[in-house]
Amino acid sequence: MRDPERSHHPAGAGEDPAAMIEALGSAAIAASADKAEGVAAFRAKRKPEFPRT
Repeated sequence: MRDPERSHHPAGAGEDPAAMIEALGSAAIAASADKAEGVAAFRAKRKPEFPRT
C-alpha cells in the first residue's frame, strides 16, 4: 500500500544536494572514453591526454 504522506515527494527529496550532483556526474562519465583515459593515465602515473571536442 502506498504511503499518502510520501506519494507527493519528488525522487531524491531530503538527500544531500552535493552527493546527488556527484552521483550524477559519476554516472555521466562512467562509460566514457575520458574515464578510460583517466584511469589508464593514473595507473601509468602520467598526465591524461583528452581529445578536444
